[in-house]
Amino acid sequence: MVDLAKTLAANGKLVYEGKPISAEDSEKYGIAPYIPSPELVNAVNLAIFLEKRPLLLKGEPGCGKTRLAEAVAHELDLPIFTWYIKSTSRARDGLYTYDAVKRLHDAQLVRMGKESQANVDNLTEYIKDGALGEAFKNEQRTVVLIDEIDKADIDFPNDLLRELDEQKFTIDETGELVEAEHPPIVFITSNDEKDLQDALTWALGKSLADMDYKFLLASQDLAKQEAEKAKQEAEKALGGEDRDGKPRGII
Repeated sequence: MVDLAKTLAANGKLVYEGKPISAEDSEKYGIAPYIPSPELVNAVNLAIFLEKRPLLLKGEPGCGKTRLAEAVAHELDLPIFTWYIKSTSRARDGLYTYDAVKRLHDAQLVRMGKESQANVDNLTEYIKDGALGEAFKNEQRTVVLIDEIDKADIDFPNDLLRELDEQKFTIDETGELVEAEHPPIVFITSNDEKDLQDALTWALGKSLADMDYKFLLASQDLAKQEAEKAKQEAEKALGGEDRDGKPRGII
C-alpha cells in the first residue's frame, strides 16, 4: 500500500499519523484511547487526499468506529461536527433545517401585536445549520461524523453523496448558495444492520459514475482488529486490568 503521508506533507496538506491518545488526554478531552493500524491510517490519509470522498466504517456497535473520527479530529486539532442519523432523517437535515412551525407561530403573534413583522420576514431567524452546513461554512477544514447511516431510508445516500461531491448547496427558502471553502473530512458509520453497500454503490454509480475512486471502505474485520488492538495497547499503557477483568480506564 502506498504511503500517502509523505505525499500529503510534501504538498502542505494535513497528515494523520495515528498517534496514540494518552490516558492524560483521554481524561482531559473526554475521548477514548485509540490506536489505529497503519492500514487504517493510510485509509484516513487517502480520504484527506481525495477531499470529497467520505470514509465508510462498518462494524458492530462499540467496535470503535466513532472513536476514529474523534481521534482524527483530536490529532489534527480540527473541529468535529456530528450528525446522528434517525429513521426519519433526510439528507437536507445535515445541511440545514427550516422551522416553518415556529415562523407560523410568530406570524400569529404579529396579528396579536406581540411580535415584530420584521422578525417574521427575516427567514434566517428560522434556519439552523446542520453538521455539513456548519462544516461548509467553517473557515478551516473540519471533521464531520455521520453516525449510523444504516438507520436512514435507502434513498438517503444518493442525496447525501451528491451534496458531498458538489461541496455546495442552496437554502431553498432564501436562495442563499453555501459553498465549502475547505472540504470536510467525512466519516460515515454503519452498524451493518442492513445491506448498505449495494445501496451506496448504486447511489455512487448514479451520481459519481466518472470518478476513479467511488468510496473508501474500512471493513468490519478491520474495525474489530482495531478495537482489539486498542484495548490491548491501552491495557499496557494504563497498567493492567481492574478487578472485573477490564483494562483500567477503558469502558
